[in-house]
Amino acid sequence: MADVIGVLGTGHMGGGLAREAARAGRRVLVGSRDIARAERVRRDVRARFPGATVFAGDHADAVNGADLLLLAVPFPAAAGVLTELRQALVGKVLVDMSNPFGALPPDRSAAEEHAAMLSAGTAVVAAFKTNFSDLLDPANRGGAVYDVHLAADERHPRERVAAFIIDIGLRPVDCGPLASARVLDAMVPLLVEMDRRFGNNRRSAWAWTP
Repeated sequence: MADVIGVLGTGHMGGGLAREAARAGRRVLVGSRDIARAERVRRDVRARFPGATVFAGDHADAVNGADLLLLAVPFPAAAGVLTELRQALVGKVLVDMSNPFGALPPDRSAAEEHAAMLSAGTAVVAAFKTNFSDLLDPANRGGAVYDVHLAADERHPRERVAAFIIDIGLRPVDCGPLASARVLDAMVPLLVEMDRRFGNNRRSAWAWTP
């Protein structure tokens, strides 16, 4: 049975992932410190997909009701959210897409920093770090299948996240252990700079060619 998706965050990335999870037929729980913002995302998703199963609540509601959690909050806010939810996240898979933008030394990724804060039994997968939120929507992809790079120390959580990535019409690229997230973090500022330089309006992406 497919994982229930919990989205922690209601910005462009969180809202986009909630929408695409619902499009794929997943049960979705949207969590926010501001429940009104979570409710707004829920309404937006239901307006596009009236038959979607999507609920709104606080962060704890999303964690308690979901199997696969998408951490879609800015890096400076992530530590506080994870500290609050530490015990509730035991037994869950947490997808960390936060980007430190130079706030950490090069031998430490955001995902590793957050994994060290969590209790044993929480599996952390770095993914969606190198993706602009605009390209989550199939209408913006021009029929192309874009890559999502992911990294984790455990195979089974990687496979669960890869299955979700495929469900929403993207291609998972397995980058190996969580330490690979250090490279993914470093790829993001360059992606942003190249997108700005070529005027691509958040439609740029890294592609892996075997």
